[in-house]
Amino acid sequence: MNLPAFRVILCRPKHAANIGAVARVAGNFGVSEITVVAPEDPHWRANSEAQKLAVAHAAGIFASIRETATLPEALEGCTRAVALTRRPGRNRLKDRYFHEAWAAPGRAPLEGQIPWPAGDQKIALVFGNETTGLLDSEILHCRHAFEFRTAPELGSLNLSHAVAVALSRLLELAPETAPRLAPPPLDEERPSTVDERESLYDHWRRLLVAIGLTKAGNPDKMLRLIRGILEPRELRDIDVRVLHAFLAKVERALERAGKN
Repeated sequence: MNLPAFRVILCRPKHAANIGAVARVAGNFGVSEITVVAPEDPHWRANSEAQKLAVAHAAGIFASIRETATLPEALEGCTRAVALTRRPGRNRLKDRYFHEAWAAPGRAPLEGQIPWPAGDQKIALVFGNETTGLLDSEILHCRHAFEFRTAPELGSLNLSHAVAVALSRLLELAPETAPRLAPPPLDEERPSTVDERESLYDHWRRLLVAIGLTKAGNPDKMLRLIRGILEPRELRDIDVRVLHAFLAKVERALERAGKN
């Protein structure tokens, strides 16, 4: 029993030892993909404490950890991104507590629940820095934001402990046949990936700048509203392509108008 459909992403981890501990935890729960984003210690791979904590079966997982400069790079190929965060904020709306977040494999999700991944879908579990947690800019790249129920006196979990709790609860749901629950969807029904949606938002940003729909030259406030409209939808690959085509048509119309 394992969780091959899940990728653990650590944003700006502060301590190399925690990366090693997360590799150990990932191995405990059958997760082989870990990505670190802009780690504070550039020499974390050579850290002896990190290597010590990634013992035995986790040594291979530790050696295969991918490093990226940005969160969008780390999310490439994922159909969903789930943020784990306790901090409140206007951009940190939490759907529900984490253990209630997932629909059981093979069952239709209730409102607000995440459907269990099918076929070759990949879901990212995104964790923040040990001191600052996830930033608002990182939360924006995640479709869902959840928290664990903890005692209010000491609500924050150690990074590797948070990863362990999340994976443990997911493993309790996973049947032996989870990777083969459903065949891959038809191309036109394929869910869009995170990087495909980010490409669409980049296209929106370019158009907003072109038409001057910005605040002090910054289009991100309007773009945040557009994300709020689109992200609650189950955007398919075909939906993203149609919106790209629409935006391209608008750009060409603006170019023609500028020549007249």
